[in-house]
Amino acid sequence: MLRKTAHGVVEALRQRVTDVWPTCDLCGEALDKIELAERAGPTAVRVLGTHHGCEELATFELGTEHWDPTDVHRAVRGHRWFRPEARTDDEARIPLDVDSIAKGVAE
Repeated sequence: MLRKTAHGVVEALRQRVTDVWPTCDLCGEALDKIELAERAGPTAVRVLGTHHGCEELATFELGTEHWDPTDVHRAVRGHRWFRPEARTDDEARIPLDVDSIAKGVAE
């Protein structure tokens, strides 16, 4: 499953940075892998994060054409990767059966 999100430089800079390596918002553990996927224009980049066997593609607006890897790393660290409340238009809308989920947890 691939989730896509886009973030501006202001939002990334407002996020509290607690870890040197980006972490998963679902479990709090470090991501398995991050990689610069592509440039998304002269001042933006797309970064692919991998964790839990899933991928999330996030676009970061860095605000300058003269960005370096440190700027990308700062934006990536401040991003909430795999946050549960994030939903994009291209994700399938599957109704959840709460009873079956609860049964699996209770056993």
